Amino acid sequence: MNFQHKNRLDQVEHARHIAEGTVSRAAALLRQIIVASPILLLNQQVFAAPELDGQTIVLPDDGWYQVQRASDYESLCEGELRCPVEPGFYIVINHTSGERFEMFEVPADNHSADSPIRIVGNQISWPDDGWYQVQDASTYESLCEGGLSCTVPDGTYIVINHTDGTRYDEITVSTNTGSATINEANFPNVLRNVVQILNTDLLDNARNNAGDRAIKLTIMGNQVVAGSSPDDGLSLLSQTADTPDLTSQQYVCVNNGTLSLSLYDFGFAPIERRALTFDHCQYGTSDYDGGYEYNSGRRSATVILLSNFSERQNAESGYVIDGRWEDLTAANPQGVEIKQWTDTRYESMSGAKSESISQFNWYREAFENWQNIEGNDGFLLLPDGSLAHIRQITQSARLDSSFKVNADWSQQQDIEVQASLGYDGNFLDWAFSALAQVQIPDFPVSDLGSPLTLYASPDLDPGTAFTIENLPRNAMQWQSGEINILAQDGSGVSMQPSSERTEVNIFLNGSTQAIVDNWSDGLQIDCPITFVDECN
Repeated sequence: MNFQHKNRLDQVEHARHIAEGTVSRAAALLRQIIVASPILLLNQQVFAAPELDGQTIVLPDDGWYQVQRASDYESLCEGELRCPVEPGFYIVINHTSGERFEMFEVPADNHSADSPIRIVGNQISWPDDGWYQVQDASTYESLCEGGLSCTVPDGTYIVINHTDGTRYDEITVSTNTGSATINEANFPNVLRNVVQILNTDLLDNARNNAGDRAIKLTIMGNQVVAGSSPDDGLSLLSQTADTPDLTSQQYVCVNNGTLSLSLYDFGFAPIERRALTFDHCQYGTSDYDGGYEYNSGRRSATVILLSNFSERQNAESGYVIDGRWEDLTAANPQGVEIKQWTDTRYESMSGAKSESISQFNWYREAFENWQNIEGNDGFLLLPDGSLAHIRQITQSARLDSSFKVNADWSQQQDIEVQASLGYDGNFLDWAFSALAQVQIPDFPVSDLGSPLTLYASPDLDPGTAFTIENLPRNAMQWQSGEINILAQDGSGVSMQPSSERTEVNIFLNGSTQAIVDNWSDGLQIDCPITFVDECN
């Protein structure tokens, strides 16, 4: 870490402690006064939480409040009921009750300082100088007509003074700023972390680490059967030939934990199986617990069972995973790829950071048919007089997943994720042919226009002619579906594929106004057709 940066952090932390400590002592003295004089509280008005009036934080009259700037903990207001601030994030502390409102957001003021429109909580108000109307900015529905105020849900509104014709556009009412689990400040980070989970990077890394360890130990176990010594740190405790196909071994680890190995020998049969169980076993530089089992065979699914398998480098770093992973590709027809995780739990920690994923279910299917099918492939004569062979490529993919997650980036609050995405693509492409000598042109089939007349035989017999729509090859990008992320406090964000294939539409906390971003900006769910690295 840069020493100047570290010193700056130390100064900020020191300032925070001084600010809170000084104010806490003052608040404690005030509490003594309040306790000694309960009569003072009888006529106090109680508010649920701080509110916004433009760029002023309005504080409840139920305690002694302090407002700090979130970036450097500078104390801006102490003991006041109104605290004018610049747009940004703040920490509001009720030192009487100890309640804190972290990351309280004050957005840029949505009306000028001399505007007659005022917003306090969910109430829009105006002076008694005309006949006012309040409309929903997205639907233009009239919500209030006349009067001096209008109570509305969070959203964006238009206020019109019909007496003099003055309009006030983009009046934003937001009582959920900052304190919501998913808010305007953190939703980009929440989305990117959810995308990482949906791409199964964390789970696949844990599965592969466990698999690599299992392969190494299985090789060692077979060498021990052949007469070699165990790896350093392991001592053979027992070895039993249970059946002609199975040998069981048990080892004592350097820390007196145990390792149990099941060694399978199916001869030349196309079957592969390995299983091992750790019980507080130190091996190499890590401590292991739990079980790992691998099963695979020709034209059958590959199944991996992880039973509370954990690897820890030290007391503050490691992971544990429990669940079932399957690769069903070999058990399906050519061109179909299916993988899935079922009822999986994953927890990791690294220093002070932690992440917990539970009830993880994930299904990913991709299909591509490039075989020549009657009515979908044929021959034609190119403008230069050469013969070409064309066939239709059919592609489809879908992703379905659901899980819960609790992490630092979710403010240590549980959030639920539901994801369902789809892709379908059909296009014409050049192909080689076993029936005739053909060339592969250096331009796409789509340049020939649509529809195309093709011939089933290379001699271009008119009796074999048929017509086919010439669909261009589109971006191999997710086209439909949605990712929904919902926190326990009701805040949430969703993401949908856009008709612009390079973009996504994001909707925050129920808003109908889309926030447009790019797939490439850390939001790319692995490409629908898995052998393609660049979806666009």
